[in-house]
Amino acid sequence: YSASIDRTWPADRFRPVLARATRRLPDATIVIPTMPNGDPASQALASDTGAHVLPLTFPKVTALVATADLVISPDTAITVIASAFQVPTLAVMRKNTEQWVPYRVDGRIAFSDDPRSIQQLPPQRVIDALDDVIDDVGARRGWPMVSAGAAAGR
Repeated sequence: YSASIDRTWPADRFRPVLARATRRLPDATIVIPTMPNGDPASQALASDTGAHVLPLTFPKVTALVATADLVISPDTAITVIASAFQVPTLAVMRKNTEQWVPYRVDGRIAFSDDPRSIQQLPPQRVIDALDDVIDDVGARRGWPMVSAGAAAGR
């Protein structure tokens, strides 16, 4: 999530993306960091997808991101932290914001069609980018994974 509504992607749009990540990377632990007080929408998303919600302070979320194998996030401080630590990133971004993409990091960008918001970005575009990241980065890093075709049929 983001403090800015234009960079917030609705939780219901994340659901199929996390479901695909779970099918493609069955051994992965998927974590949804939240503010220290927690977040009911994140909790509902986690319970639907098998992810884990972790209420974290900023220093702790920084440590989590720095040690992650992959980060999926809208254009927020999370993607900046991931870039700083060279963590592969799937960034969800507004159209015409190429100047803000994560710098020199493996990953993909899913751009919205709207330069003002990511709210209507179709989940399939993010799923396609996720499949590309897993096929590229996962193969080079030896992640245990299921092929995109097999995952789509599950």
